[in-house]
Amino acid sequence: GVTVRTALSRRRRLIAAVLLSVAAAIAVLQLSPSSGPVGGHTLVTPESLDFVRSENLALWAYSTLLSGAYAHPDRPLPAAYAHPGTERRRAAVDAVAREAGATANQVVLAWLLGGSPAITPIVGVSSVAQLDEVMAARDVRLSAEQRNLLDSVS
Repeated sequence: GVTVRTALSRRRRLIAAVLLSVAAAIAVLQLSPSSGPVGGHTLVTPESLDFVRSENLALWAYSTLLSGAYAHPDRPLPAAYAHPGTERRRAAVDAVAREAGATANQVVLAWLLGGSPAITPIVGVSSVAQLDEVMAARDVRLSAEQRNLLDSVS
């Protein structure tokens, strides 16, 4: 009855939470199609996003700012992110940032927070200024056109 269904639902959510707790590196910049997991991390896939959506789960992701790659375009990216589509994606992030009056980091974080499913980014900061920048990303609202640009550029 209801008790069995509730127990199964809780068990399924717990298993999903454990599986998805290792999700990493969901970013506007995408991995090269030939790359696999980076540094042993499990990567978010379209299938895992569908699962999160269908089960109404929360998704937390780390490495979302790629060690400062959005704020410092001169900083080398991990090899898995260095491919022809990267520069087009960076250009789209920069264009949306200029249009929105935000930083590239804020655009990436707003894209994650405002997506479907919403993704809670785990970020590390090393200064108060970085903390202020990250917290201000919560107030950045991307228009449908801006989100479409970020979703579709390749």
